[in-house]
Amino acid sequence: MPAFYVLLAAMIWPSWAQLQPLPSKTIVMSVGSDGGSHRAHALRYAEVLAHQGIRLELRKSAGLDENYQRLNDLSSEIDLALVQSGIGDTRDSQPRRTCICLI
Repeated sequence: MPAFYVLLAAMIWPSWAQLQPLPSKTIVMSVGSDGGSHRAHALRYAEVLAHQGIRLELRKSAGLDENYQRLNDLSSEIDLALVQSGIGDTRDSQPRRTCICLI
C-alpha cells in the first residue's frame, strides 16, 4: 500500500509543480532623482541582483515621501523602495509594507 502512495505522488508532483507560479524575475523599485544617493544605492543593488538573474527596474520619484506613498498603494507596481525611518505613520500599517532592514 505505501508503494501505491509513492507512485501516486511521483505521478502528481510534476503536474502540481507546473501549476505553481514562479517568482517574478523583475523587481520594480521606487527611487528618488537621478543624482541622489538612494539612486546610487539602487544602481548597486541592480548590479548585485543582475548576477542572480533578477532585473531591477528603477522608477523615478519626487523623493522619500512619494516612495513611502507608493509602497502603501496596493495598486502601485512598486515592489521595493528605500525610505528613511520616521517619515511615515506606523499606525496606518499596511499589509504590503515590510521593513527589510534599517541602515
